[in-house]
Amino acid sequence: CRPTAHVDPSAHVGPLSVIGAGAVVGARAYIGPQCLLESAVLIGEDVRLAGRVTLCRGVQIGARTVVQPGAVIGGDGFGFAPEGGRWLKVPQIGAVRIGADVEIGSNTAVDRGAIEDTVIEEGVKLDNLIHIAHNVRIGAHSALAACVGVSGSTSIGRRCMIGGQVGIGGHLTICDE
Repeated sequence: CRPTAHVDPSAHVGPLSVIGAGAVVGARAYIGPQCLLESAVLIGEDVRLAGRVTLCRGVQIGARTVVQPGAVIGGDGFGFAPEGGRWLKVPQIGAVRIGADVEIGSNTAVDRGAIEDTVIEEGVKLDNLIHIAHNVRIGAHSALAACVGVSGSTSIGRRCMIGGQVGIGGHLTICDE
């Protein structure tokens, strides 16, 4: 027997949306048209997903979070290792955990963790066209403007403000405020 999704009766699921096995959609959640929620996705109460949002396997989204059109959350990170003059794909087995009251802009990508989860804490605001790489952690109530790129395994503290078109290298720690 295949597990089935659980969609709260008060939730709205738009036309042509697909919800995978084992997914859970909370009370009063709104899933816009043409969204894809893969297996084991967890959506909290009052979450709003605009049209064409993709949530890959195992993504967790906290209550009252808003995800704008075209965002992709939980896709594989850029994990490759050189071997014999070729690049070999490194499996990305982590997930993405997003806290409550987060806003994610249009066409933003948040990659799943390579081993540990990528984490966006509560109250974070991400503008349009942002890329968050694998294993990144963004502290509560931080705000990132359009076209920011955060490389893998970087940790951004709480209440940080990052201006538009900033690129942040990998394996860095940025302190609070």
